[in-house]
Amino acid sequence: MKTKYIPFLIGLLAFYACSRKPEKPTAIVKGQITVNPKVDSTRDYSGINVTIIHRDTSDTADTLFHAVTDTTGNFTGKAVFKKRAMYPMLISRNGNLISSSSVILADNDTVYIDGQIPQFNETVTIKSRENTAYSVYQRVEQNYNRLVKYVNSGALPQDTIPHLIQTWSNLFWSVRKDYPNTIAADRSTVNAIQLLSGAFDQELLHKYDSLKVSDSLRDILAKTATDAAARTYGLNGAIQYIDSLRKSSQNPKYRMTLSMNQIKLLYDSTEINRARSDLLNFRKQYDKKFSDAKEWAENFQYDLDHLAPGMEMPSFKVVTLSGDTVSNETLKGKPYLLEITGLANKLYQNQFPQMKAIYLVYKNFGLQYVTVPIDKSQVTVNAFFDERGKNWPVAKAGSYKNSDMLKRFNIQLIPTRFLVDSNGKIIRKYVGMEVDRLISDLKLAFKKNTNS
Repeated sequence: MKTKYIPFLIGLLAFYACSRKPEKPTAIVKGQITVNPKVDSTRDYSGINVTIIHRDTSDTADTLFHAVTDTTGNFTGKAVFKKRAMYPMLISRNGNLISSSSVILADNDTVYIDGQIPQFNETVTIKSRENTAYSVYQRVEQNYNRLVKYVNSGALPQDTIPHLIQTWSNLFWSVRKDYPNTIAADRSTVNAIQLLSGAFDQELLHKYDSLKVSDSLRDILAKTATDAAARTYGLNGAIQYIDSLRKSSQNPKYRMTLSMNQIKLLYDSTEINRARSDLLNFRKQYDKKFSDAKEWAENFQYDLDHLAPGMEMPSFKVVTLSGDTVSNETLKGKPYLLEITGLANKLYQNQFPQMKAIYLVYKNFGLQYVTVPIDKSQVTVNAFFDERGKNWPVAKAGSYKNSDMLKRFNIQLIPTRFLVDSNGKIIRKYVGMEVDRLISDLKLAFKKNTNS
């Protein structure tokens, strides 16, 4: 070959390599599905459809895998998908949907599915590295949830709870160790670290720091870790800790998340001027880099300007289910908790027993509690509290303008709560899962009462 053609060939190969689309992940899916002989004694198991799909935000379904069983019930094929994840799996025959369940697909994995219809969900076994790991994680989580219900019933002495927290944190952590680089490992890691929050913060930080710098879970758990650092080292120590994390990573998204957490930490610590200064620097650095950074900064700026600790609670007025009018003015004189939520929200439903317990304790010290549902149907509101009991004032649906309420209190996530002191000043805003922080602030707000 003449050397004059070599540069041309190199350029052609480079162009081809750059223009090729990256191949999508694939997995082999195989197995056997039989029919209960009580339903069909022919032993002809053909025509059973196995379909794995992906639904996008518009609820459009893309087929990732489809196979039909032969007479012995066996099937095999290749699934093509965008990323490792859990996907819906549908089992059907003769145009009738028999079962809907889930399966994890991961690149270069082989998934074995065996089951019997019509009771497919009760008989199915799904084996692969990912799916086996996830079944172990599910067993640990189910047993933990049973224990939580037992603890919440008051059946266990309080002094045994710290030991149980450590034990179950270690059990979740063992799933991470036994099945590394799986979805189960990721979820177990989150559970293991979050379980320690508030009770064993130093152990929490040790586990968090052991995560690899490149681990995406560092981003997900960053707020949990920085809050633990604040409780352990104080505000300035926590900021030093955040700075050390920031220096250890070159990932711009993770560094942005840490900066967000630092601003929130300053805000929660009533260091409003420092929070404003950091937010200004944040916007200069990230507004043009990430679209979500600008949106977050604008929302947080609103909180700093209107809803920061120490500020007057914005005015509001609602009519309760009992016909009383409740407002920011009528509630002055005693501390109160204003809660804005949707009653169909799963997080709120899960939190409700804990919130009920909090109220039953602190109402004895003068805490007032008001729930403002954003649900439009009064039937929904009545049904929710008829089932669970109505222990505090609840606003009627339609007794206020949802849009005004959501805008005035900058509701981006539900449930959102505000703890307000007896003078009508905001103690703090709590969003989503920040119930533990609420409990800590209630203890401080009623310290004199609880010590007497």
